[in-house]
Amino acid sequence: MTGADSVVDVTRELAVAVGRELGRVTYCLNDADEWAIGVEAQVNELGDLLTALAADVKALAARVGKQDTDAAPSSWLLAADGRRAVADLVDLTGWLRRVYLRYPGAVLPSCWAWHPGVVEELWWLRQAHREAYAPTARSVALAGDWHDRLRPGVVARLAVVARDCDLSRHTANGDRIQDPPVVPLAGEAEWIAIHWVNGGTPLPTPDQLAQARVTDQRHRRTTSN
Repeated sequence: MTGADSVVDVTRELAVAVGRELGRVTYCLNDADEWAIGVEAQVNELGDLLTALAADVKALAARVGKQDTDAAPSSWLLAADGRRAVADLVDLTGWLRRVYLRYPGAVLPSCWAWHPGVVEELWWLRQAHREAYAPTARSVALAGDWHDRLRPGVVARLAVVARDCDLSRHTANGDRIQDPPVVPLAGEAEWIAIHWVNGGTPLPTPDQLAQARVTDQRHRRTTSN
């Protein structure tokens, strides 16, 4: 064998080896492409799943937020929004007709809406009824408590008003015209608080005693009516 033949043989072997390696690399690259395509599809699928999940969470949060708003108790005596107060009172009158007045002993005086305390009693009773039967929180125990304790208590308290009052007593010449409630000596709250915090007994001043006499006289006149 000549030197040229040896070079040809070596070159042939190298070419075969390079061909094999090139084939292996090509095979690996093909696998990598297929793997990359698979990963991309999985990433896209995961993205779609996360988007759908985010939408579900947002919808659930909105639904829960609405339920919390609907379920949150409110006070008629603390009503500040006129439109909300109108909506609440209209809702209450409908509930009184459909539910409250269906029970024995549930009598309303003609002047019930002229008594803020009566409206408050009926409004919280209506809210307790809604809570007991709400789809998200309904409970036999809550319903039973409403029937057995809450409703009879309100009926008993309102029976006193129904027996003792009517709308004619709220006219200009009636005896049920009432001034806005006044907290006795409310202006002295800071002075009294400072004395208590400092460990001292707040002895009333002559001016406070004079204010108290006026308040007590007004109270006696009111209760005598």
